[in-house]
Amino acid sequence: MGDFILDSRLKTILLHLANATEITTVKQIADEVGVSRRTILRDLQEAEEWLKKNGFTLESKSGKGIRLAGDEADRERLINLISDKVPEVINMPRDRQKMLLVELLQMKEPVKLYYYTSKFGVSISTLSNDLDKVEIWLSKYNLKLIRKAGLGVYVSGEEKDFRRAMISLLYENLSEEELMMIIKNTVPGFQTKESVTQASVRNRLLDLIDRDSIEKIESVLLSLEKTLPYKMVESDRIGLMVHLALAIQRIKNNEKITIDSSLLNELKRLYEFSVAANISRKISENFDIEIPEDEIGYITMHLNGARFYNNRLSEIKKSENKDLFEIANEMVSIAEKEFSVNFAEREKLLNDLVCHLDPALKRLQMGMDIRNPLLHKLKHLFPDAYKISTRAADVLKEKLSIVVPESEIGFLAMHFGAAIEKNRLETNKNIRIIVACPSGIGTSRLLSARLQKEFKELEIVDILSTYEMSLDHIKDKNIDFVVSTVPIQNCAVKNICVNPLLLEDDKLYIEQVIYGTGRNKTESIKRPGTRPLKSSIKHTLNYSSFIQDITENNWFYLNEDASDINHVISDISPFISSNKEIQNSIKKQILNKEVLIVNNSCIVLNIYLKDIKSSSLVACRLSQKLILEYCGAGLSNLIILVIPEKLRGSHNTYIKDFNTFISNSKITECTDPKEFSETLYATLSVLYMEKLDEWRTKLYESINLNAK
Repeated sequence: MGDFILDSRLKTILLHLANATEITTVKQIADEVGVSRRTILRDLQEAEEWLKKNGFTLESKSGKGIRLAGDEADRERLINLISDKVPEVINMPRDRQKMLLVELLQMKEPVKLYYYTSKFGVSISTLSNDLDKVEIWLSKYNLKLIRKAGLGVYVSGEEKDFRRAMISLLYENLSEEELMMIIKNTVPGFQTKESVTQASVRNRLLDLIDRDSIEKIESVLLSLEKTLPYKMVESDRIGLMVHLALAIQRIKNNEKITIDSSLLNELKRLYEFSVAANISRKISENFDIEIPEDEIGYITMHLNGARFYNNRLSEIKKSENKDLFEIANEMVSIAEKEFSVNFAEREKLLNDLVCHLDPALKRLQMGMDIRNPLLHKLKHLFPDAYKISTRAADVLKEKLSIVVPESEIGFLAMHFGAAIEKNRLETNKNIRIIVACPSGIGTSRLLSARLQKEFKELEIVDILSTYEMSLDHIKDKNIDFVVSTVPIQNCAVKNICVNPLLLEDDKLYIEQVIYGTGRNKTESIKRPGTRPLKSSIKHTLNYSSFIQDITENNWFYLNEDASDINHVISDISPFISSNKEIQNSIKKQILNKEVLIVNNSCIVLNIYLKDIKSSSLVACRLSQKLILEYCGAGLSNLIILVIPEKLRGSHNTYIKDFNTFISNSKITECTDPKEFSETLYATLSVLYMEKLDEWRTKLYESINLNAK
């Protein structure tokens, strides 16, 4: 490395050279930096000296100008070297594009491209490709990406569209569980289960909102909610808190929203407007900012389109929304005809549909987004229910002239799919559970139906929101387990957290928790106190076997002279297997860059193979240049974890924890096989003991709970 520290002007000159794909003149550099040609000529002598010491060559073309010799990889290596720090996200375009969107949506004025090339450690051509993708995404929200030579790049559009885009960006990349944990101030726990890249992207996304305001906002909403005749569904309360946190951030930056005057007058007639005004007044007092009337209008829209808990909801809707009940009845009739069934709980399905449609239609009529994070999986798992829900949604188009988006059709499919599975249900129940979801009736009903179909021993005693969960309720109902879609803190019994669609991993997890190791699924459970012990034993056996495989099957591959990843693959494949078909499968997976996990000190790759019996690990120490060409990250270590395909589901959590732990261990500093072997053994010993302590603590807690 060079003997001197680069100042800001020299960095700017070097960035200009790194981004210039053709010959550039001294005058062009001077214009870019904002100094005289004489100053640039003097600085170039120092820059050339620094470049030589760091393995670069500066070519001079007489009468034309200068350029950096080398290819794209050389330019990106230079950008990485002169950045203030190594870019956190440099390998995966989709992650880089998310962070680029956050930057662009927050910038008030044009920013030159070299700012972004430096920040993300990429060349100008790579950045240009990223901007093309970003431009397409922004267009969905009526926002335009403006690129002007000599000026820079920026986003143009109305404030309401900026906010729609920001909220969507958050919800596209943060799950409901993550948002809840952010609200509950428990987000640091995620950092032990995610890569450095994932944490960087998540934290950057959260910069869109005023995170410091969350606790105050929650206090405001809870105090006002006590005065209302209903309580907001938890997921909608979180949505309102995110909306307010974003609004506070934007107002502080003098970015104010406007609303059509005729719509504002309509909103003022609603009861929710007075609630929104009270919220705004409290926000103003707590944050010393002025909330304009237009902002109150947008809060009103959010409240009007939110879902609420109200025990008298069905009776109120029958008297006040006769037309909506007729529409729901027609939709149910279409579904019955298409499915060739008569719904056993038709009246209940009608009530559930009306409770869902009332706020959903308000959101659609006001042009607000409806998000459904389960849409893709719903379409895949319940294609018939989705198809019929599309037909049922045509009723809304005919009666109300409303075009129903795919996200809303997905929610309808949840209701109809749950009703169909309920109809097919024939079961004997003996394990008492509560189903708890934060996001509404549709999700709860679908999960309940899926549970009853897959586990005939389950008796669903109650379906609640996570907001309504209480220790007394669990004890009074003699509940064995609580099955939920988000973690429930301080739950009195075992909390089983699953996907609302009850995927294969979820079913396996429930079997492990409920039935224990080697237990027949149809056998009745008489001693609930034994379940934690069996679960702990199963975890220990599985994990012990996994760690033992790694201690017996590990290799250290050192080749800092290799210039081709295919050569590396040919060298390491025989370590794992002599079978040519397996070696071809290994090569295919190593070359699949989409599954790479980039950490701050190494690249991790998980390979799943059908025809192997035990897990193994290969640690490769290669040149930074090769890994940079391989996946775009300027690192020296590639760790390959090979796992039998049959363990993909049962060992998923173990593998995630292992990846995180091993990536941050000392094995990435090893330079010879002996050192690697000793360090790996010590690392695995620490990891294994930590997991044993974790399961032992959980077992002690369950013993103490049963004793009480």
